[in-house]
Amino acid sequence: DLLRIVKRDVLWFAGLGGLGLGTFHLLWNFGVGINGVAVSTVQQAIMPIILAIAARFAFKESLNKYKIFAIILTFGGAIFLSGLLKQTNGELNVSGILVGFAIPLTYAMFNLFSKKITGRYHPLTILAYGFGFGALTLLPIQLFLPQSVSPPLSSFFLLGGLVVISTVLPFLLYTFLLRGLDVSVAGILSMAEIPIAFFYAFIVFDEMFTFYQWIGTALIIMGIGLFLRHKVQEKQGNTH
Repeated sequence: DLLRIVKRDVLWFAGLGGLGLGTFHLLWNFGVGINGVAVSTVQQAIMPIILAIAARFAFKESLNKYKIFAIILTFGGAIFLSGLLKQTNGELNVSGILVGFAIPLTYAMFNLFSKKITGRYHPLTILAYGFGFGALTLLPIQLFLPQSVSPPLSSFFLLGGLVVISTVLPFLLYTFLLRGLDVSVAGILSMAEIPIAFFYAFIVFDEMFTFYQWIGTALIIMGIGLFLRHKVQEKQGNTH
């Protein structure tokens, strides 16, 4: 029963998997290679802006002053945290700009398509078809890439961790999250991954935070806190 879907929803699942998962991960890797991690992180942080505007028209979600201010805080924090303000040399090429715009656009597609079907299907159903269409999107590209004849055994463990722990599990939890929150709110909350990533880098790789990164972390936490505070006040107002 979990694999049963309605025909009219096939296009939504195809868009979710093909654009929101397969194409997004492809563009993200291209973006890191072309623009670097710092620039790509900022470009990905634009996603809530696209998401909030798109959700306003697609799902009639409100775009009030609290959401706008939280988006500004979160995006500003992402700029500080990425270290982009310290980069003074080099220019982005045309391909880098195009890929950079496509990264948050495809990332937002996962949220929009998921929100459209999340009330009708179990999250496992959404992810099963989503990753299935994502795999079909990436499969033709593999035909043009050099393949390793005998990869070491350790690479399979690393790949398994990348697939299960870093990809499937987070997207599964995020899909559950979309059932109870506005899609734009969920997009903002997902930006918490940026300071969390820096925390892991500090613990595991002994990387030190800079002054700009501390400012960025504070701005992101403020943005998320503003959203949560406003959300609690909305629920309390609806109960009275």
